[in-house]
Amino acid sequence: MGWWDQLFGINTSFKAYTLAHYLPLLIFSVLLWLWIYFSKNWSYKSRKTSAFLAAIFLEVLVVFHVCVRLCSDDFKAATDLPFHLCNLLTFIVPIALLVNRSWLNGVLYFWILVGTFQALLTPDLKEGFPHYIYFRFWTVHAGLVMIVLFSLARLNWKIEFKHILYAGLFANIFIGLSFVINYMTGGNYFYSMHKPKAATILDYLGEWPWYLLWGQLVMMGLFAIYYIPIHFYNKYQKK
Repeated sequence: MGWWDQLFGINTSFKAYTLAHYLPLLIFSVLLWLWIYFSKNWSYKSRKTSAFLAAIFLEVLVVFHVCVRLCSDDFKAATDLPFHLCNLLTFIVPIALLVNRSWLNGVLYFWILVGTFQALLTPDLKEGFPHYIYFRFWTVHAGLVMIVLFSLARLNWKIEFKHILYAGLFANIFIGLSFVINYMTGGNYFYSMHKPKAATILDYLGEWPWYLLWGQLVMMGLFAIYYIPIHFYNKYQKK
């Protein structure tokens, strides 16, 4: 098999909870630590620029995937549009970094740490190393988590309890839109039509549509859990 086929051909070799899963988590954890550590003496403008460029890079990876599918005549509207949450977030995060609105930062904090971080733990991925989708998956998902944690540490993002409500409201708006997109394309964006094939927390919430309803409670509960460290950090800052 040539290098082109290895990068762009059929590859279903990925297996969760193996070295191919753990190694990217380790690499991106180290990269996050290095980014936060070496940026401590940077100006605020330089920190923000680095986060913005990282976000643009993730966006380019998502667009690149669509272009590859189009050029290979393998594009399927049901699976290849950038409407899954993590792909969609690559277009929202650069805007958030530019406008710096507290409510939007809060929404991204909860969406990414609850949704995207879950994808790192239970990846819905078939393509293994060295397929380009393998690299895109880990770079996009881990990159989004890195940007949020970097923004908390170095860009002074302030997360408030009321942002949980915003995150829940906009999540439901996008789920509603996903029904329209899925009806038009035959897809399963936002997993609103059926559960993903990979093992996820949705497996414990019943069949469609019950997992969508129970998922509301789980989602808000996870938002609340992820607010706990923010709550104690804010109290510590006030002392």
